[in-house]
Amino acid sequence: METEEISFPNEKIQELRDIHFFRNEILAMQSGSTGLIIHSSKNINFIEKTSKWENVFLDGFDVKDSIAFMMGDPINGFFSLYKNVSNKWELCEGKIAAIEGEAGFAASGTNVQIVNDSTFIFVSGGAQSRFFKTMNQGKTWTSISLPFDKGDGIGAFSVHFKDNLNGVIVGGNYLKPTETIHTSFYTKDGGLTWNLSKTNVNGYRSAVCYFNKRYYACGTNGIDFSKDNGKTWEKLSDGNYFAIYPIQQNGSSRLFATTTNGTVKVFKIK
Repeated sequence: METEEISFPNEKIQELRDIHFFRNEILAMQSGSTGLIIHSSKNINFIEKTSKWENVFLDGFDVKDSIAFMMGDPINGFFSLYKNVSNKWELCEGKIAAIEGEAGFAASGTNVQIVNDSTFIFVSGGAQSRFFKTMNQGKTWTSISLPFDKGDGIGAFSVHFKDNLNGVIVGGNYLKPTETIHTSFYTKDGGLTWNLSKTNVNGYRSAVCYFNKRYYACGTNGIDFSKDNGKTWEKLSDGNYFAIYPIQQNGSSRLFATTTNGTVKVFKIK
């Protein structure tokens, strides 16, 4: 397999947690309180860091067409929410007060999603897990409490909607990755109500995605899939995985999964 390496020789760059292709360039996000956006296009690489997210712990971002949405942990009691709709990052107009001890998890960059041109969503965890949704690009927000367990390293880690109504949230207890209670939920009404999966994912899960009529979720003890929109889950593989990405190429469907020691495993899927 031919590979190409993009290098950013800068001491400010430590660990990139999320990556997307946006407006003909690659964007990668450094999470944590040293949050950065890395740009790479036609051999021109640069770092974007503005006062807008100074000292903000960035958790994840998503892109769709010409729109980007990013969220970070609370500052002064409010979640840090940004959008990019005119080639520049701006704070979302609507503010969301966080509960003490509530934050996002920068596990795989999939705790946020742009569902359509006007609808952004994200999830939180910790002292309280909630699902947040805007239908006007962040001017106003609604929030729904999620029935995850509460505590440090516990809650909703990843969300994915296959359309405007059907979505899945996965997570659990990062410190107890084999626990299967309250680890996956699904909705059929756009996130107004959430149902516990009849058969949960097999432990803590850090990422979920949808591809070819199936949901896939990964975590530190394996990968699962669901053929019924998150109601029941089956095991695909054992192993320790952080993020997943499906792709259709040359008539074959594959699931790329990042794992330890800089390794990416590739699974043939239906």
